[in-house]
Amino acid sequence: MIKGELGVFYQDGEQIGGFHDWTVTATLAPTHDFGISQSYNSFGWRARGRNPWILKKPRDYIFDVVFYNVIKNQLIENHRDRVKALLPNTCPINEIIEMTLEMYHCD
Repeated sequence: MIKGELGVFYQDGEQIGGFHDWTVTATLAPTHDFGISQSYNSFGWRARGRNPWILKKPRDYIFDVVFYNVIKNQLIENHRDRVKALLPNTCPINEIIEMTLEMYHCD
């Protein structure tokens, strides 16, 4: 599991929102059992972010997302990917939404 402080949503290269306090958890699937140790393949991952905000109504639920850590008061990019995020149907614009946001990796 990896953790960070801030994440940002983009669609068509434009920032449309973000979230706080994220975690990314990988799902692993066993590939071989060699008796003593087992090898694993990454099966996928999901992320959670707290208290998202939306700056502009999204066109759909697929986003480019950038996960950041704060190190010595600077934002350092940790990871970027494409996700499906299930936001409430009626998202207030420019307000923090008190919820935990679920995000799933998509191709």
